[in-house]
Amino acid sequence: MKLIPGLLIHDTPDGAIAVATGEAAKVLNGMIRLSPVAAFLLRHLETETTEDALVATVLAHYTAEEATVRQDIARVLSDLRAAKLLID
Repeated sequence: MKLIPGLLIHDTPDGAIAVATGEAAKVLNGMIRLSPVAAFLLRHLETETTEDALVATVLAHYTAEEATVRQDIARVLSDLRAAKLLID
């Protein structure tokens, strides 16, 4: 799975945002303000990956319980799918 083409993650002085361009602009009109962890996840979704790989990457960079990380990642992926921003 990976993000659809055209969803750009950009760092600003106030934090990261996702901006829709090209194909992504057909499903997202505007931008999304991202938490640091959401920006981290979306950057890893710019290339093909798996849910297990995302979990492993988050656990390598953050201190958290694996069950909580899995639940949170599943929710983010579900939201991205619902918004048609993820290619499975």
